[in-house]
Amino acid sequence: MKRRILWLSLFAFISLHAQQELDTMYIRLHRTDSLNPLSYLAGMTLSISDSLVSVQPSSVAEWLSQAACIDMRGSGRQGVVADISLKGSGFNQYAVLINGLPVYFPQTGHHFMHLPLDPLALSRIQVLDGAGAGTGTANVYAGALDFVTLGHKPGLHTEAEAGSFGRHRLAALANYEAHRSGFQFLAYHHASGGYLKTDTVDNTDFRRSGAFVLYHRNFTPDLSLMMQSGIMNLSAGLNRQYAPAFPWEFEKIRSRHAGMDIRWTPGSFYGGIKAAYNQLKDRFELFREDVFQYRDGYYIRRYESGGRILADTARYGPGAYYGGANIHLTCSLDGQAYAGYKWTGRQLSGFVQAGWTLNRRSIRSNSLGPAEGVEPLYFREEKTLLDHGAVHFDRQAYAFLYLRHKDWEAVLRNHFVAGDENKLLPGLKITRFYHHSHFNRLSFSVGKGFRRPTFTEWYYQGPANLGNPQLKPEENLEINLQARGRWPKTALEWHAEIFHRNELRYIDWIKRPGENRWHAENLGGKHTTGFITRLAYTPPFAWFRKAELRYQYIYSDKTEKDFDSKYGADYLRHHLHVRLMFIPASIRKNPVRLNLDYDFRQRNGLHPTAESGFRRLAPYKPVSLWNLSLAWKPAEHVKLFVRIENLTGVQAYDLAFVPMPGRRVSAGIKWYLPY
Repeated sequence: MKRRILWLSLFAFISLHAQQELDTMYIRLHRTDSLNPLSYLAGMTLSISDSLVSVQPSSVAEWLSQAACIDMRGSGRQGVVADISLKGSGFNQYAVLINGLPVYFPQTGHHFMHLPLDPLALSRIQVLDGAGAGTGTANVYAGALDFVTLGHKPGLHTEAEAGSFGRHRLAALANYEAHRSGFQFLAYHHASGGYLKTDTVDNTDFRRSGAFVLYHRNFTPDLSLMMQSGIMNLSAGLNRQYAPAFPWEFEKIRSRHAGMDIRWTPGSFYGGIKAAYNQLKDRFELFREDVFQYRDGYYIRRYESGGRILADTARYGPGAYYGGANIHLTCSLDGQAYAGYKWTGRQLSGFVQAGWTLNRRSIRSNSLGPAEGVEPLYFREEKTLLDHGAVHFDRQAYAFLYLRHKDWEAVLRNHFVAGDENKLLPGLKITRFYHHSHFNRLSFSVGKGFRRPTFTEWYYQGPANLGNPQLKPEENLEINLQARGRWPKTALEWHAEIFHRNELRYIDWIKRPGENRWHAENLGGKHTTGFITRLAYTPPFAWFRKAELRYQYIYSDKTEKDFDSKYGADYLRHHLHVRLMFIPASIRKNPVRLNLDYDFRQRNGLHPTAESGFRRLAPYKPVSLWNLSLAWKPAEHVKLFVRIENLTGVQAYDLAFVPMPGRRVSAGIKWYLPY
């Protein structure tokens, strides 16, 4: 469907604190907006310098994978096809936002690969803690990720990179700031030829490109507007991504996002409007159609030999269940209106805010969703009749109270979700500050979470999986305790967190004895407990800049034992990440910066094994990887960098049956032109 790129016309000013230039990625609390409830629910922020002194991640997945609380499953494709788990959650149990506006594709809940962003555009990623953390967005079960693009220096930022397996990446960001307005434009392209060159089936190539534009303006000191829009196109070979027995899976994705935020702050009273529109077109091919052709009920593989095009019957012949590509077109529309009152006192300051939101989710498909009562729609772009579909609405109201004293702050929130089951989702967060002490703050939070099923969980029907139209929303209760501090004399920073999540009603794909297909079902009685810590030490040596350690331990248990779990028992139990930062030498009086990273992961759960034809299950094996990066600035606004990923060439598996790339080397340049 070749139509106009969707632009949305509304959006709000978000005031930013000045950000220090940092040598590398780090985690810290960060206020982005004094009247934004999301800012007061942020547990930590992943930030990276914009000063050209450190190695920029080549994908957002690489950026996120170093946080102890985030489990990235990238399937080997440089992070362009990836799922995220927050603190042991499922891959669809968190919310995603861009500059505070929701990005939601309700087909499967796979958010990450569909963002219309490149790492060059990001100034930081806020990790919003706990159940119900996204105020105004009730579909938050385990937390939220807010990708922030604001805060770059005015000028033209460019980056080019090339490396192993034919991978190349180009990105350009133009950022303009005037007295009352600002403009941001991003364009990017990222591609690879695949990395399984010695295998009989490669099918790990990808192409990803897109653009993102943002505009903000202060009409008066009291009235501001921000608008953003983006598009992303992705095509990727998904070697055994969804079905282990089928190595020729292929997917084409086109996502569109647009949003706006208008804010009016004339005095103590204030108000605003937010809106976001997201559209996703998904074409999934079980047999990649640029490799296979459909003839007489079989998919025939095409290949060349001696200049002639030959044909061979596919080794993996489709059954009667597969009649061709699955085409899905999903849309989500989110609107929010809010008003509040703020005050500043000698002893106590704060604000109170209330809002109302409306969410509409829809899908049109040739295979997903009910067909009864659905008027067929001819999708001209794919030359396909979409005769399945569904629409769902959510109506929500929320109230938020923030209080701040010099020694403490408190957040009280409550969500009301209207629908088949009206739900109240209360939450509380209290933080105690300690002044002139190595123990800086202690935070306690408790809250309920809620998530609607995806269309796949409701309606999917296939040879191995079966959805459930009777599914109810997920609910949980999470308790969280955090502490952090700093010892100035030893230059040691620390952060520690303990959490417990009681899954009152969660969704999992399960299989009981004697059943042949996985089916979605509401379950209860699952408990998840975890510990997360971070240590950062700055040695008193010019050549040794910093050492960081992040560690996560999670344990989850379900009380029901009479079934196999596909996702509920699959989580990252141990995750250790160590980073050492050095300045080993100088060239032309400019330092060479070297980062050495060690990453250890031990997953919980079972996976199908290739040796058994993917019929038997085995425990995951631990994975240890070393990565190295070098960066050098030959001029003030130019940086050269080299990365070596999987330094020792370890054979690792992400989804257990999908081999990850071996040693990967890439080099690039980043250039900044101020104006």
